[in-house]
Amino acid sequence: MDKKNSHTIVLPTVIHSSGQGQKPKLLVTAGPLEGREYMILKFPFTIGSGLSNELSIADSTVSRRHCEINLDEHGSLVINDLGSTNGTAIEGVKVTSARLQPNTEVQLGRTRIIVPLVQDRLELVMSARELFGKSIGRTPLIRHVFYLAENAAQCDSPVLLLGESGTGKEELAEDIHNESARRDKPFIVLDCNAFASLEHAHRELFGASDVKGALELASGGTLFVDSLDRLPADAQPLLLRALETRKDIRFIAASNQELGTMARDGAFYAPLFYAFAVIVIEMPALRRRKDDIALLLLSLAERLHVSEEIVRWCEQPSTIAFLRRYNWPGNIREMRLLLERLHSLGRIPADLGTFMRGDVKLEDENDSEESHFSVSADRPFKDLKNELIEAFERRYLSDLLARNAQNISLSARQAGIERAYLQRLVRKYGMRNTD
Repeated sequence: MDKKNSHTIVLPTVIHSSGQGQKPKLLVTAGPLEGREYMILKFPFTIGSGLSNELSIADSTVSRRHCEINLDEHGSLVINDLGSTNGTAIEGVKVTSARLQPNTEVQLGRTRIIVPLVQDRLELVMSARELFGKSIGRTPLIRHVFYLAENAAQCDSPVLLLGESGTGKEELAEDIHNESARRDKPFIVLDCNAFASLEHAHRELFGASDVKGALELASGGTLFVDSLDRLPADAQPLLLRALETRKDIRFIAASNQELGTMARDGAFYAPLFYAFAVIVIEMPALRRRKDDIALLLLSLAERLHVSEEIVRWCEQPSTIAFLRRYNWPGNIREMRLLLERLHSLGRIPADLGTFMRGDVKLEDENDSEESHFSVSADRPFKDLKNELIEAFERRYLSDLLARNAQNISLSARQAGIERAYLQRLVRKYGMRNTD
């Protein structure tokens, strides 16, 4: 691959602490200092835009003294927000104080850092592209995926795609096929979720007198084996035999399970795992690449041909801010389904949180009035208090706007609050301002 089309940053590989007293490091993965690594030589280790900090970042979205990294009584790393303007967030959730787990990503304004406990250096080569076929993104994790996919498209080696459901594994497999020399040949999908028995799997693979099998259909092209872990155990050696003998077919497989662990534990046919794991590409969960949400949202809206009203909604900063607070357990598939539901509805609900609860729960919302007031002292007082206040504000605003036909001025008068303050709350919670 042309070296001009990629560049490298260094990401940490986590090694569990051995008690040897290694100095922890942090790596900046986004922002003005992207790619730079810093040793934490003293505690507290302060971070901010001011020059007096141990790490000074020339980022206008970072406060002068934004946060600090310290050690707790157990010797674990913790991060404390120092009253910053934009807050300190972990995996998209703002925190005042939190323990840092290995490879935890922390966001300070536009800057993101990873702070492992102990680490070695691991080169993460990124493609210069932000678009690979139908896959799109500009964060380091997804551009590393593009780099691996570009290399995979230049050869016929088997590929194993790993990652949670909904992260776009099948789409990436087809993109690799479309960028390869086999692009004009068939791309055939074999879904192992549908197999009820060995006989069924054998029929789908090899065909029968009245139907062609996937191997025959994929001749000259690519066979994509989805949910490889669901292939019946008795059929796994048959697929291995086909992979080793059918040189006219490019094999790509996908799984949302830890196939390597399953193979070591005897829960999956190890020779088949190693045969596929020539090129392994892990698709990151959407919650690990929240900086791509705005890009993904507009890309999906364009592909789904949604209405202009929904497109305008996708472009609003308040929409992006609201969606970034959500953890997306269904990943990109869930985002696509959300847009499809909005398009079918023909409008944006006044309370998007309530609308989304038709499928899933927001991070900071509970399922019932009773659970809303469930309190546990195992979390910091300020964090829990803020969550309860936000849940109250969301429900109050939803009822208030509904009573006043979404009229902001009338709602503000009825609630006895300033109109500007009500508008800020509406933007904060992703509710429509139709006034």
